Formats: sequence, structure tokens, C-alpha cells
Amino acid sequence: SATTEKVFQDYLAAKEELKPLDEKLKAARGDAAAIQLQMNNMKNDNLASERPIRTDMGKANVKRRELAKAAEALEPPKPQLQAVPPQPRDYSANIRSTYSSGNSNNAYDDAMRNWRRQADAVNRANDAATKKYQADLAAWRKARDDAKNQLPKVDQQIKDLDKKLEQSAADLTVKQAPFMEKYKAANEEAGGIMRKMSAVETRVQAIVDALKSAPETMRLKHGIAEWEGEFVALADLEKTYTATQAEIDRVRAQLKADAQQAGRAFPTNWRHPQQDRMDAMKALLDKAKAAAAAG
Repeated sequence: SATTEKVFQDYLAAKEELKPLDEKLKAARGDAAAIQLQMNNMKNDNLASERPIRTDMGKANVKRRELAKAAEALEPPKPQLQAVPPQPRDYSANIRSTYSSGNSNNAYDDAMRNWRRQADAVNRANDAATKKYQADLAAWRKARDDAKNQLPKVDQQIKDLDKKLEQSAADLTVKQAPFMEKYKAANEEAGGIMRKMSAVETRVQAIVDALKSAPETMRLKHGIAEWEGEFVALADLEKTYTATQAEIDRVRAQLKADAQQAGRAFPTNWRHPQQDRMDAMKALLDKAKAAAAAG
């Protein structure tokens, strides 16, 4: 019917309408990708220029942690000094009288010698512990004072490095600004084209549904074939078949001639990779001719 033909013409027109939109979409996406690449290159250059600053920042932060640790370190504990053992008591005359004078003096002298040795050892240990404590205390005070003196300098260094990084980020933003505008414009253009394509594709789908609702024989009678998921004019399909089959036959003849010239047999079961597709197309064209004859 005239309606079927009109619907098919609308279908072909809509498909034609999609072709330039598809090209425009590819172009807009290509522009956006090229601009994105330029901005990425700028960002990479910026990161390379920031690397020494970030290295210095890392070192400064490590130093700051060390200084803070030194500034907050606890005072070394005071040493636990050993008590000197009590001196042996001198023997009283009464006790001495129980010993012979030689034994008594020898025992007391031995006790005093032992005590002096013990007392000397304790005093030496206490002196060493006291000296170590005083040295540790002096070292702790120096480290604490040095750390407290250096912290403001390191804090200032970190602040200065932070400013450099902020300035670097600001410079990149300024540098990228015109490209960002172009990128947004390209994306907006792509979005607009996609919306147009979506509207046309919705229309195409509605037409496809209308064409599919008609029986295949009716479509074939009106010269409309469904081939590989699309509707095509039978006349165009026949042209495609004739041209492709002729090329297949030419290739076959050439290969056969080459085989004969080389003195080898040409396989009788040789098939071109497109032959199955052409056979299916031929079957559809034959079905169309049968429908036209029956009509």
C-alpha cells in the first residue's frame, strides 16, 4: 500500500538524517579528546615542575616531625643512686678482750678493707651514673632548645613551599582556562548532537515497529526487504548482490587460473568468505520475486 511505501521513505530519510549527525558527533568527541590531551600534557608538565618542591616539602615534613619529637621529649630520669653500706663498727674494749690482740685487729682491719672496697665501688658507680645523667640532661636540654629554635624556621619553610604549590596550581588553572572553555563547548556540542540523534533514533524505532507490523510478503511486494537488521530497497539489495557475486566469481576464476598455471589442482569445495552471505541474500531476493509473482 501507499502507506507502507510512505513509511519506508520516512525510514530511509531518517537513516540519512543520522549519517551527518554521527559524523558531527565523532568530530565533536575528537575535539574534546584532543583538548583533554592538551590539558593533560599541561598538567604533566606542571607536576614535573612541582617535583623538586614536593621533594623539599617531604624532607621538611620529616625534619619537622623529628624536631617536634625532640622538643617534646621527656627529661631523662634521675639516676637511682646506690646506698653506701654501713661502716663496720669499731670493736669495744670488752669485745676485743675476748680475742687475742692479733686476731682482733686482723678481723677489724679485714672488715674495714672490705667495706672500703664496697664503698669505693658504690661511690664510683654513683659518680658514673651522676655524670651520665648530667651529660644526658645537658644533651636533652641542647636538643630541646635547638629543636625549639629550628621549628619556626622549618614551619616557615613549609609555609613557603605550600605557597609555591598553591601558586603553581593557580598558574595551571589560568593556563588551562581557555582550553577548559573549549572542552566544555565541545562536550556541550556533543551532548546536543546526541540529543538530536536520540530523537531521530526514537523516530526510526517507531518506523521500524510500523514496518515490522506489516507481513513480510506485503513488504516484499512493495520492494522492501529486511536485511541484516535494517530495511533496504530490494533494488539496492539486488545491485549489492550482483556486484558482490561478480567480484566473488572474478576472485574464484583468478585463483583457479593461478592454480592451473602453477600445475596444482584447484579445490572444488573452495568458497569465498562472503559466499554464505550472498547465498542468504539470493534466497531473500528469490522470495521477493516469488511474492511479486504471486501478488
